[in-house]
Amino acid sequence: MSVKQVADLFFRNETLTLPVVDAEEKVVGVVRCVDLLGAAMPEYARMIGGLRFLSEFEPFDRFLHDEDRMPVDSVLTKDYIKVEEDASIVEVTSLLLHHKENALVVTKEGNYLGMVSLRDIITKVMRT
Repeated sequence: MSVKQVADLFFRNETLTLPVVDAEEKVVGVVRCVDLLGAAMPEYARMIGGLRFLSEFEPFDRFLHDEDRMPVDSVLTKDYIKVEEDASIVEVTSLLLHHKENALVVTKEGNYLGMVSLRDIITKVMRT
C-alpha cells in the first residue's frame, strides 16, 4: 500500500488514525494524519515554525509528487496503544487521554478487531 492510498483512506473515512494489519490480521502499526503530514515536512521546517513567507516548499512538493511510490512503512508508527475487546470505556478514555492519542486499536486474542477514537466516545457514548 502506498502513502497516496493511505491519504485517500483518510479522506474517505474522515478519520485521523488508520491501522495497518498483516495477512494474519495482526496489527503491525498505525498511521496517523500527523505522521503522514510530518513525513512531508522536514524536522528543520517544523522547528522554524511560521513558514508563511514561503509560497512553495520543495520537500512538500516532492512528497506530493512521490506519494504514490512511497510505501506505507515510510509513515507507519509501531508505537501505538491497544486494548482487548473487553476493555471498559473508562479504560479506553484514560489511555487515549494519557497518551494524547486520537484513537486506539482494539484486538481480540491479538487479532485486529477495530478502532475506538475520542470522537466515537463523544458521539456514541456521551451523546446517545
